[in-house]
Amino acid sequence: MLKPWNRILIGALALAVAAPLLGQSAQMKTPLNLTAFAVNMASARPAAQASIVEIRVDRWSSDQERQALLDTLHAKGADNLLSALQKTPRVGFIRTPDSVAWDLHYARTMVGDDGSIRIILGTDRRLSFWELTNRERSVDYPFTIIEIRLDKNGKGEGRMSLATKVTASDQGDIYLENYSVEPVRLQNVQVRK
Repeated sequence: MLKPWNRILIGALALAVAAPLLGQSAQMKTPLNLTAFAVNMASARPAAQASIVEIRVDRWSSDQERQALLDTLHAKGADNLLSALQKTPRVGFIRTPDSVAWDLHYARTMVGDDGSIRIILGTDRRLSFWELTNRERSVDYPFTIIEIRLDKNGKGEGRMSLATKVTASDQGDIYLENYSVEPVRLQNVQVRK
């Protein structure tokens, strides 16, 4: 049985890649700058690790980009999806105060009737030298998927699955398998002016 947060991420990804894009009037304006307090509850350290995270979306992924990624996943599998995602033009970046920015390659948004906003972000995962040379099991989880929910005032929360495996069933369903026990929690997410 899937954990509740895993069901949320699966639903978020399915909506982001399978549902038609909302009208341009429903799109949030770019650039969109977000800050969040990230708490990694799955840290190997005795206490949870926490850090400020900055996310910038410069543009939203087009319908054509979404469909190309979805077609690649269904026709050629996750390895080819990773390659296709890496070749997709940059849509923004994510970084912490003590790290270099990492490019995001997928960004979609859905605006609810109540003014709430759901943002799905995706990219390839930064793999460490240690993982690559030792062929750790985590290498099989090459995606980072982020889901953020904002209220109409631009404040909210989210989840970030740092190491994820993406697969599709023969029926077209999309599944996410998270490498860690729990995704990183994004608390106090705010739109920055």
